[in-house]
Amino acid sequence: EDCTDGADNDGDALVDCDDPDCAADPACAAPATETNCTDGLDDDGDTLVDCDDPDCAADPACAPSGPANDECTGATAAVEGGNAYDLTDATVSAEAADNSTCDATSGEDVWFSWTAPADGAIEVTTCGASVGGVATDDSDLYLYEGDCTALTQLACDGDACGSGGGFGSTIAGVPVTSGKTYYIRVNTWN
Repeated sequence: EDCTDGADNDGDALVDCDDPDCAADPACAAPATETNCTDGLDDDGDTLVDCDDPDCAADPACAPSGPANDECTGATAAVEGGNAYDLTDATVSAEAADNSTCDATSGEDVWFSWTAPADGAIEVTTCGASVGGVATDDSDLYLYEGDCTALTQLACDGDACGSGGGFGSTIAGVPVTSGKTYYIRVNTWN
């Protein structure tokens, strides 16, 4: 059997590496590492498939996915009071942030949506996300209106918690309209 010609040379209905006659042929040996991290196969014979195989750790297809609210389109509904967030594995969103009006930078971020229950003003803060009165992370805030395909930035802030308050941020006093949905972006300082 010629193990690389795509033909059944010995008439047993088995071609190339599917033929047991080719088991010892180097062309039919399993590769030493996973060669395709998206084919659903155990290419290297170690019983680990694709992204479950450590050989695929650096493959972009196996990069950790961010949190569900990593992009505006997956924004988590915010509620009055505390809203936990986790920036682990978050990425920098494609939506450009305008930092020209505040002491903020664009870093890894997560998104929240909030629908105003009445006309008034909004206050959003990460200053309360603290241990011993000091913010546990250096966060920035952005407030938008519109939808995720056409956002208009209304406000932003970085490090407004004041003396001893750490590096959390606050947006306050921005007018909101009853029934209108706003988007809040929380990111790490870069």
